[in-house]
Amino acid sequence: MKDFIFKNWIIRPSTLKHKKYDVFNKGSGKKALSFGDKRYQQYKDKIGHYSDLDHLDKQRRKNYYKRHNKDYGYPSADWFSKKFLWWILITITVRITIIIIFEMIFNIF
Repeated sequence: MKDFIFKNWIIRPSTLKHKKYDVFNKGSGKKALSFGDKRYQQYKDKIGHYSDLDHLDKQRRKNYYKRHNKDYGYPSADWFSKKFLWWILITITVRITIIIIFEMIFNIF
């Protein structure tokens, strides 16, 4: 699979047994984190390697957000998972909502 580039990050399928993706710093090449669990489905995989596990069920996505409503910030496994596997659109916290609005309008995050 070709590398997926996002800003200063390179995202590749994980080498860990149960993780979907590993995230590497584009500049240093060092691994920063892993996210996603291969044993579970996601709303929609934006990267595409695990799109066979997409369920596109809005109620399941809503339930996911209820369970994972804490903001761990950027960059974190939580942030990458919400961004690339669960298609975060609206959040409970104002901070994330502001980031999403700026990202959509100015494409800066």
